[in-house]
Amino acid sequence: MDPQQLAGVANIVYAILLILGGVAGYGQAKSKASLVSGVAAGVVVLVAAIGIFTDQRWGLMLGALAALVLLAFFIYRYAKTQKFYPALVMLVVSIVALAVDIWSLYLTGQGTGG
Repeated sequence: MDPQQLAGVANIVYAILLILGGVAGYGQAKSKASLVSGVAAGVVVLVAAIGIFTDQRWGLMLGALAALVLLAFFIYRYAKTQKFYPALVMLVVSIVALAVDIWSLYLTGQGTGG
């Protein structure tokens, strides 16, 4: 699997986790904000994955930007709540998604990937 394909798969997994997290937040706490933000973030990351799989560099950029914004959000949430789930789990997942997207951006910029 080349780095761009890996980034596409990573973004799909990330999007699914974001959507499921929003649904879980709604199910546990009846938080409409969690539902809307989780689904919206998941859709943005799915759009990034579509871009990645169609060899569009903007897909990697969008995925990295989304992961960066969400990383900042989950850092804030963890600092506020000190809860392992969902804040710390999603913080770690966001770091992984960001790292994979940046790595793929770097390699495709060098002409060695995707």
